Amino acid sequence: MEKLKTSKAGIYITLVGICLFALCGCTGQLSIEDKAIAVHQLDVPAIKDMANPVDKGKEIAATLDQLKQDSAYNFPDILAVSDPYAFNTTGLYVYFNTKSPVKVSETISVPDSEIDDFERALQGKGGYRTEHEYLLTGLVPGKNNTITLTITEKSGKTKAVRFDYAASDIKSTTYKGLKVQKGNSEEKPIDGLFMLPTGVEEGAGEYSLLIDDDGVIRGELQSNFVNVKFKDGCLYTTVDDENGIAKINRLGQTEHLYDFGNYAIHHDFTMTDDSLYALTTDKEVLWKENRVYNSVIKIDLRDDTVTELVDFKDLLPDLYEKATGIVNHPVLNNSGRLDVIHPNSIDYVDGSLIISSRETSTIMKIDVSGKTPKIEYLLSEPSVWEDIGNYSSYLYKKEGNFKPHAGQHTVYVARDKKLPATSYYLYMFDNNSAIMESRRNFSWQGFDDVVQVPPVINKDTTLPKGTSSYYYKYLVDEDAKTYRLEKKIALPFSFFQGSVMESGGHIIYGSSFRGAFGEMDTDGNVINGFMLKENSHPYRAGKFDFNGYWFVEK
Repeated sequence: MEKLKTSKAGIYITLVGICLFALCGCTGQLSIEDKAIAVHQLDVPAIKDMANPVDKGKEIAATLDQLKQDSAYNFPDILAVSDPYAFNTTGLYVYFNTKSPVKVSETISVPDSEIDDFERALQGKGGYRTEHEYLLTGLVPGKNNTITLTITEKSGKTKAVRFDYAASDIKSTTYKGLKVQKGNSEEKPIDGLFMLPTGVEEGAGEYSLLIDDDGVIRGELQSNFVNVKFKDGCLYTTVDDENGIAKINRLGQTEHLYDFGNYAIHHDFTMTDDSLYALTTDKEVLWKENRVYNSVIKIDLRDDTVTELVDFKDLLPDLYEKATGIVNHPVLNNSGRLDVIHPNSIDYVDGSLIISSRETSTIMKIDVSGKTPKIEYLLSEPSVWEDIGNYSSYLYKKEGNFKPHAGQHTVYVARDKKLPATSYYLYMFDNNSAIMESRRNFSWQGFDDVVQVPPVINKDTTLPKGTSSYYYKYLVDEDAKTYRLEKKIALPFSFFQGSVMESGGHIIYGSSFRGAFGEMDTDGNVINGFMLKENSHPYRAGKFDFNGYWFVEK
């Protein structure tokens, strides 16, 4: 798109009459009307600070409905409100009507030749419509953004309005910029935005950044979104340890809050059509027995019923008899607590749960289809379970000679239609780090060259040359009771935390210790990589296209 700079204020005027093939997909001219749009501001606290996010959301929706009555808002007249639901600090809510049913797209430009335009088709309530409302996402914080909204009728006829909006700076105080590291892969990145929680350091855990493939911030969400799921056009995420899971619509409104009652979520959850499964701490057990991260619950999405599926002490009583050490390591949280399992990720497969246990460096499959949970298998170095009850009988045989996973995170199932139903892949972020506070005398036999966690971890912590964490991918055969390493890719090292995510044939990775994240192809060649200039230790990194939520697939 050709641009002419017309003032020091950075306002860009797009030449009317240019044939915009990429934008409108037609051979006619696009008529653009420049307008000054008044932007309303609402005084709204962040979601986590709302006493009742659902009630507050209804109150804000009523305020927006009242604003809609103030004018007809017939395109190109637009109602604009800055982030009305306190969800995306740079987001802009817009509302308008059209005479004919149309679809809508956005183009966001800034007065910086090094920042590409951000173009997306917008997700509405469905198809061609005459009433439209969106939360515009993709605006660059701290800059004057020129927004072009284009409407397209079924006939292909187009019309556009263009206006300026000065997006606020991000609110995160710990983010100090990125080092961009272009990779050596010849493949193009998948469509989407990286989602990066701003970290676990003090003052860092309030926000998550949306970052494009060039390292440009395109949004800032007001929550530390360690785990995000999309279902039925809504985003599901943790709000805080007490409130459970919020269901947030495409405008940023919290429509529902799944209250965990007497349980506090331990950041990770997974969803099926009608249920939500979460790692939790039972507050009563914490108070009576000093145990943390000790349970798995199920929430029925139809009626909010909460059911405890697993108490790890009941599931593994012989382990709890031996693992009696409390957390005392200076780099760990929950000091003084008993943390025997430390589950850190959960996935669902055919009536069973895949649980990653950091404390035991074990991947567990647990059948939860009946009244009582049952261990189906354990994937682990055998020394972890030696002489502890009969748990060694649940170990699958390791095929091949490879270093066992240690301190792993984000273990997820990947199905392949070419495989029989009883075989599948498990992929993970293998931290390759060793710590076991509940059994401090554990020898780590069989974990060759695993990295021991030091008493202090900071920016001056050094590692032996070549130290890495890994993307591991196992092939599990439940008939043969075996697993083997199908793929291993070195990743920036992280003592704790870290993540991998398979998407679009690529691997999205995040390393907390290095403050590094990025995207690589399936051979491990980096497509684009980033590192925080000042590391606030983001727990995970993901990449999402937000299609069906904010955007429509290209």
